[in-house]
Amino acid sequence: MKFINTKMHAVLDYLSAMLLMASPWIFNFHNTPGLKWAAILLGLIILVMSICTEYEAGIFKIVPMPVHLWGDMLLGIFMIALPWILNIAGAPRVLFVTLGIIAILASLFTYGHKNRTVT
Repeated sequence: MKFINTKMHAVLDYLSAMLLMASPWIFNFHNTPGLKWAAILLGLIILVMSICTEYEAGIFKIVPMPVHLWGDMLLGIFMIALPWILNIAGAPRVLFVTLGIIAILASLFTYGHKNRTVT
């Protein structure tokens, strides 16, 4: 059952990107360079992918929505694994795992991405 439309998905994308990029200062890990840059880079990846996606909030509309959803799935898996890859604990671990789960769920439950045919 799919219950997230592409407009809501776009909101989740942009909010996740902003939260990730600001998280080193919000959750006070800005003095941990590897972790800080991982959060900023992941946020930038989500932001660029969103700007380039063929949905309501996309600007350049280059990336088809099904490709975007697969990207979300892969990023979600990576975000969930990241705390163990970088040996992260505490609030940053909760942040990455939570956003990873949200990315995976959003990729699975988004509707409204019909494949378009060129006429």
